[in-house]
Amino acid sequence: MTQKFISASLFVALFTLAAFPVLATENATSTNATSTQEKVRPVALSSLDVACMKNAVEKRDTAIIAAFDTFHDSAKTALTARKTALLAAWDIADRTARRAALKSAWRTYGEAIASARKTFRDARLAAWKQFLTDRKACGKAVISDDKAESGVDAKL
Repeated sequence: MTQKFISASLFVALFTLAAFPVLATENATSTNATSTQEKVRPVALSSLDVACMKNAVEKRDTAIIAAFDTFHDSAKTALTARKTALLAAWDIADRTARRAALKSAWRTYGEAIASARKTFRDARLAAWKQFLTDRKACGKAVISDDKAESGVDAKL
């Protein structure tokens, strides 16, 4: 009987000790949430420069779309050139010359695609850099509302 009582008391003590950090975390979280809520001031839509922000978004996305169109055209040109070069290489009877032509076709294609990607990446980052500058000009309230960064378009 004494052993059961000691075991039960030990279980209750361990459970209570395990619960204290959880309760402390909940209290700390609610305290932090309150202080965070005090820092964020709601801004009425009428006090924001919405037209400025819309122009900044329009400018950024139009530039990214144009850069993507340019990338698409460059990639299509590179693929067409690759196809033509590979077909011509397979018409070469001499194995050594054919292998050199195949290698050259693939190298040229790789360089063209790498150049197209770099051009697109640079244009995309430039559009985002300009957007961040334009967004700052629209006011601090706008910056806190729109937290987007250039990484959202990185996988294009």
